[in-house]
Amino acid sequence: MITIYLKQSYNLLNQNRFVNGISIAGTALSVAAVMLIYLVYQVNFSAYAPEYNRYRILFVSSLQACGSDGHPINNGGMSHKVVRECLYPLQTPEAVTAFTSGDLPVNVHGQQFYDKYAIKFTEDGFWKVFDFTFLAGGPFTHTDWESGIRKAVISDKLARRLFGTVEAVGQTLRMNYADYRICGVVKEVSRAAESSYGYVFIPYTTNASLLKDNISYCEGTTGEFQACILSRSRSDFEAIRREMLKLQSTFNASLTGTKLDYMHSPFTQWQAVLGTNGFSEGTVGEWLKSTGAVCQCSPSRCRYRRCRR
Repeated sequence: MITIYLKQSYNLLNQNRFVNGISIAGTALSVAAVMLIYLVYQVNFSAYAPEYNRYRILFVSSLQACGSDGHPINNGGMSHKVVRECLYPLQTPEAVTAFTSGDLPVNVHGQQFYDKYAIKFTEDGFWKVFDFTFLAGGPFTHTDWESGIRKAVISDKLARRLFGTVEAVGQTLRMNYADYRICGVVKEVSRAAESSYGYVFIPYTTNASLLKDNISYCEGTTGEFQACILSRSRSDFEAIRREMLKLQSTFNASLTGTKLDYMHSPFTQWQAVLGTNGFSEGTVGEWLKSTGAVCQCSPSRCRYRRCRR
């Protein structure tokens, strides 16, 4: 019976090869498009290690420093001063972490060549916001962060590359001409997990330049930090925003010629997918405009007929 069906299908396909070929190609492209959309959804929306709590996280990636007249002076990351006075005191969320990233040369003693790897400068709150799987050892502690001790957590991929095994706790790696003792090894993080991605994780207090606030420029409000705020529940988002605005108001009162403005931060994972970086609202309408699906020009001057209807 199956053989008969197959022969009939083959004969039908041979009757008009061109049209049938187009139909098959169209179906294949449609299936591929659906699979691509699903893959994008999985990468951007789904919760996966170590970002299992994506739906409870609020992101602060940038701020705007304005003059006393309200005009913007600088757009960029936060200084350690802002993180210390406006984010760490938050009481509503479950945890808050601040971090910055960079690529630095890493090797071990005895190696003459350095390779650059993604480094995450962070603190102990990072391990509360993100759920890493430790294959050996554990994270550096709050005391380690406060003291600025040179400890490092590395990925299993880097551990195997440098030491041939994930059992690398107690070993020393050299980074930027300084030695760091490895205290933990975690399962490798996907590059798609932007906030938690890295090969090496170290306390940012080991880098003195990150702790210095440039008081002469924007009164020390701008810097390199971004932050993630883990709420206890998504229903707490508005309460967290209100508390942030309260701390922001107190902070601004301590400044003389500069005012801090979070603009559209903090934002959710959904808003991040729609393209916000804190400077725009991150709505479906704005995303459609950025893709060209919705025209942004004046209807009377648009070259597309659909806009002049």
